[in-house]
Amino acid sequence: MSLSQLNAALHEKFEKPQNKEDQGCFYVNPTKHPDVSLMIENGHLVRIDVDKAGVATAEGVQVGDSEEHAKQVYGSRLKIAPHQYTDGHYLTVRSQSGGNGIRFETDNGKIETFYAGTYEAIQYVEG
Repeated sequence: MSLSQLNAALHEKFEKPQNKEDQGCFYVNPTKHPDVSLMIENGHLVRIDVDKAGVATAEGVQVGDSEEHAKQVYGSRLKIAPHQYTDGHYLTVRSQSGGNGIRFETDNGKIETFYAGTYEAIQYVEG
């Protein structure tokens, strides 16, 4: 979805950053959906980030849930890797087509944040 399509769908007026260095990849924050951030890369929506409870995946997993709950919900589809910065994990579920996915970041056994989008974009560590 392009930035202009996103603006039309959400009735927003998102714009590229003024600084050209930041225009390749940046975040916008919907006014009507303050609990999510939208990553725009090369003019297109590639990832949706969630860092507060209250917004759940289609399967009902959300920030604050336990790692064990995500494991129960996603089963063998869930790939687990050590977190780069904490003692937690990255829990990643890839779509059947392989082009998209969801990644949860955990710490102390709890989901701290999650993001959904293109498989490439959910792999970004620094967002």
